[in-house]
Amino acid sequence: MIVADFTEKGTFAQMEMRARFLDLKCPDHGNVQEFLDSLCTKQEELAMMGVDVDKKDYRSTIILSLPIPLANFASNQLATAKLYSASKTTDPDSLITLISEEYDHQQSQHAAHKRQKKEEKDTKDEALAVSSGSGSNQDKKGRLKRKRECWNCGEVGHFKDKCTKPKKEKASNTANAAVSESEEEVAFFFVEEDEEEDS
Repeated sequence: MIVADFTEKGTFAQMEMRARFLDLKCPDHGNVQEFLDSLCTKQEELAMMGVDVDKKDYRSTIILSLPIPLANFASNQLATAKLYSASKTTDPDSLITLISEEYDHQQSQHAAHKRQKKEEKDTKDEALAVSSGSGSNQDKKGRLKRKRECWNCGEVGHFKDKCTKPKKEKASNTANAAVSESEEEVAFFFVEEDEEEDS
């Protein structure tokens, strides 16, 4: 009874370890090479404990555990091997080596793409800095100020509130203007005078 009990528990534990191995997945944005190395080590540990993972299941685990671009690459490698011979297939260790090389290649491509994007962004930033520096808001305001005439004396280069000449009297009818101190914003309104006031 004791032997049967421990044998049953041992079989259950082995099945559980095998199932856990088959469900392994590479973490998102994780290092694929490190994951594949750990997968290889776990497969060897299971074999030492008597848990059999055949080559077909091992290959399936490798492909299903990878990110999609590398999983597609691995599937293509297996398909290419079968083109030469229907019975021929790639050994799991050889497949891991091919995937590791492809991972290195993809990482170098990503790094080059990031560098190129950064260089393009830096170039654009420099161009924007040059263009905005040549026509800054202060320069534009200065030009507008020089072009505008004073509403009091009619001379160019200053506003009415800074005018040194005596103030002119306002016209008694028609348009009145509300002017801010900077004369940047102006609002007009019209007032009709009563006939009695005209007379």
